[in-house]
Amino acid sequence: RRCGWFDAVAARHSAIINGVDELAITKLDVLEGIDPLRICVAYEIEGRRTETFPAEAGKVFAAQPVYEEMSGWHGLTAPNDSAGGLRPEAAAYVERLCELAGAPAKIISVGSERGQTVAG
Repeated sequence: RRCGWFDAVAARHSAIINGVDELAITKLDVLEGIDPLRICVAYEIEGRRTETFPAEAGKVFAAQPVYEEMSGWHGLTAPNDSAGGLRPEAAAYVERLCELAGAPAKIISVGSERGQTVAG
């Protein structure tokens, strides 16, 4: 259950070109205990910062991520699974992902079990 940092530039681009109007955020629990968390909010390409996804493949390969940091959380992401909601830091992280991607979260999973899904 490994994953990398969230790439908001790619997510926003994908949402725009595919008509995405809701997000499903999975594996949120793998971030437990990581502090700070990073989100890629832009790329630096050839010395210039851009918040849009490059159209040219060569520029995609040359892109260096520009990160924003947020506070992480310790302990269970959703202490009482779906009934209790998310830990405040986890909720703030999800809110920021949605803001950057341009779509609200409809589904948020906080574990590998079916019952570990929190409604967005």
